[in-house]
Formats: sequence, C-alpha cells, structure tokens
Amino acid sequence: MEAAPKCIAIMTQTVGYDAIDIQAATDNNIFVMNNPAFEWCVEEVSNHAMTLLLACAKKVKILDKACQSVPLG
Repeated sequence: MEAAPKCIAIMTQTVGYDAIDIQAATDNNIFVMNNPAFEWCVEEVSNHAMTLLLACAKKVKILDKACQSVPLG
C-alpha cells in the first residue's frame, strides 16, 4: 500500500476482507470496502468447486497428459 501513494480505496469482491491488511490501509488513509451481498457469485463458485471435484475424481488432468504423450500415426 505504501507503494501506491495515490490509492484512496481498496474494494474486494469477496465476502469479507480478511485478505487485506486493515492496519496498513488505516495507516495509509485508505478506505477498505467489500461486497456485502453474501449471495454474490455463490452459484458460480459452487459450480467451479463441483467441476474441480469431478475433474479430480475422473483424473482428467492425468489422462489428458497421458493422451498428449502418445505419438499419433
């Protein structure tokens, strides 16, 4: 935050602001805001989580890499 002296606000699009150093922001007179809508992107996040779980269960990455190493022709 000290490297951005013209910064006046930090906005996070996550629920909460635990990843932001509030004390550093306060020391540098920077406002910290978050999106208070708890349902924001819930469906997208859950879809992504399920996609990752299915990809792990089906070993998609491992099988993809195995297919790429097989010479064609």
